[in-house]
Amino acid sequence: MAAFVIFDVDLQFEWALYLIYLCYYGHFVGLRFHKHLIGHNAAEVKRYLGMGFIGRISLWFMAVVSDSSLKHGLNKKARDAHLRQ
Repeated sequence: MAAFVIFDVDLQFEWALYLIYLCYYGHFVGLRFHKHLIGHNAAEVKRYLGMGFIGRISLWFMAVVSDSSLKHGLNKKARDAHLRQ
């Protein structure tokens, strides 16, 4: 932390305080989910994890495809609108 102070890095403590509530909620939900998974069989746990991975990969893939369509001109109207901004 001393290095941040020496080089005058803005740590943005105000935003960190705002994020504490989100972190608390995420930990609360995660612990409840973990307790639920511990009490069930391994096949159900693997099913939940698989759904989570597929959902995350789907979101990543949609972001990559939409970004590459703008770069490579696959969607001409969107590219032209992006260039006009």
